[in-house]
Amino acid sequence: MLRIRTPEQDDEIIWSLVENQLIPKSNLNWDIPQLKKEMPARLSKGFTHVKVDLVNRPVGFIHAVVIDRILFIDMLAVHSDLQRKGIGQMLLQSAEKQGIQQSCSSVKLAVDAGNKPAQRFYERAGYKSTQYLASLQCWEMFKIIQPGNNSGP
Repeated sequence: MLRIRTPEQDDEIIWSLVENQLIPKSNLNWDIPQLKKEMPARLSKGFTHVKVDLVNRPVGFIHAVVIDRILFIDMLAVHSDLQRKGIGQMLLQSAEKQGIQQSCSSVKLAVDAGNKPAQRFYERAGYKSTQYLASLQCWEMFKIIQPGNNSGP
């Protein structure tokens, strides 16, 4: 089941996913305690959809914000034991649908350089690499979305 993030219930597990799935793949040197401290404020902007297991425990999440009719995917992570089972795709589609409902016509995200599995995941979902962001050591990826067509070209 997918649902909206409940801060008191979800944030510790979301942080665990960030710490174990996202930070290790990043090319940047993060101040981990500072990042953890800032995470609730970061998650309070935009929206976070959470995939939960049968006992309502988060196993994956996607966080996104809308700026000027562009949906920006900030973070997407799925527990390592459950990757490659369609959960990431489900989360991505739910965010794209939410973006369409908020009048977005495109989506942008950044994938760390060297994270080829993530880049392939987004390419399979219809995203194209548009430019290399040297300051972030990431590839920017882009996709057009529209009602009735949020599954890619």
